[in-house]
Amino acid sequence: RKYWSISGINTPPADARSQDIAIYQQKKSIFQMAAYVVTHPIVQLLQTIIWVLLITTVLYVAYEPLYTEYQNGCILNDADDISVLGLDDGTMLYRNGLSTTGNAAYKDGDKRITESISKLNLEREFSCRDNFENSVDQRDLQANAYDSFNNDQTLLKTRFDLFDTCVDWEQIDTDYDVIVDFGVNLADLVNTPACRQTFPSIDLSDDLLHNCANIAPCVHGCTGIDPETLRATNHRAGCVSEWALHAYLLSSVFSVAIYIMLNVSRLYFMRGVVAIWWKQISIDRYSYLASCTRLGTLLYPKSVTEEGRIFRDVIKEKLDIALRNFSFYGYFELAFAIALNMPWLIFLIIFGRNLEYTA
Repeated sequence: RKYWSISGINTPPADARSQDIAIYQQKKSIFQMAAYVVTHPIVQLLQTIIWVLLITTVLYVAYEPLYTEYQNGCILNDADDISVLGLDDGTMLYRNGLSTTGNAAYKDGDKRITESISKLNLEREFSCRDNFENSVDQRDLQANAYDSFNNDQTLLKTRFDLFDTCVDWEQIDTDYDVIVDFGVNLADLVNTPACRQTFPSIDLSDDLLHNCANIAPCVHGCTGIDPETLRATNHRAGCVSEWALHAYLLSSVFSVAIYIMLNVSRLYFMRGVVAIWWKQISIDRYSYLASCTRLGTLLYPKSVTEEGRIFRDVIKEKLDIALRNFSFYGYFELAFAIALNMPWLIFLIIFGRNLEYTA
C-alpha cells in the first residue's frame, strides 16, 4: 500500500519555475554546494561502493594469511608433506599441539634417563678416581721392577764382559776337557746372547694412566613414541580444530555480512524497481514547482512569457524530463543492488569449496 501513494513513489516534480526569479534568489554558498554534491544519488552510490570495498579489503587482508596457512597445512598437504617440504611447520595449532604433546610423551622417559645418566656419571667419577689411583700405583710398580731387572742385567753383562776379556775360555775347554762334564763349550756358554742383552726403556708416560677425560660421558636422548604417529595424530586434531574455528568464524561473518548486504541491496533494489516501473504502480497525479510573488501572483517562465507557449505544455515537458531521468537512475540502482550481492556469493562459493577438511 505504501507504493500506491504519491509520496511513497516519490516521483520527481516538474520544475516549471520562472528563470527571472533567480536574480532575486540568494547565491548558494560553498557549504550548500558541497551538501548538494554529497547528497546526490550517484555520489551516495559511489560512497557505498567505496565503503563496501574498503571493509571487504581490510577483512580479507587480516584473514587471508590464516586461511592460506590452513589451506597449505591441512587441505593441500598432510603431516608427511609438511615434514618433507618444510612448509613453515604447518598451522599454528599443529605446531603448538606437536610441541605440547611431544613434551608430554617424552616427559617420563626424559626424567628416567636423566636420573639414570646422573647416577651413572656419579659412579663413573668414583670409578675413574679409583682406577686412576690404581694405574699410578701399577705404573710405579712396573717402573721399580724394570729398574731392578735392568740393574741386575747390566751388572751381569758387565761381569761377562770382564770374564770374556780376562779368561781364555777356548783354552780352558782344550786343557780341561770341560765339555765332557758340562756337555757344552764354556766359550759358547759365555757368548750366549741372553747373558749380554740389555733391556730397552719402557713407556712410563701419563698415557698409561687411567685418564677420565678420555672417556666420554654417558649421553642418551629419549626417542619417545613414533614421531610419524605423533605428527599424524596432531595434524588430524589440529586441522579438525582449525576447520571448526574457520567454519564458525566464516559462518558468523557471512551471516552478518549477508544480512547487511541483503537489506542494503533491498533498499536500492526497491528504489530501482519503483523508478523503472513507475508507470505501472503510480496514479496519474504528479507535482510541479512554480514561481509566485508573496501575494500569490503566478510568475510564468520565459518559455511562456517570451516564446508564447502554453504553461501546461511547459509543465508536461519538464515532467517528462524529470520522469525520464528518474527512470534512468533507477537502472543504476537496480544494477548496484544486484552487484552488491556478488562479493559474498563469490566468497561463499570459494570458501565453501576450499574449507572442508577430511582426515
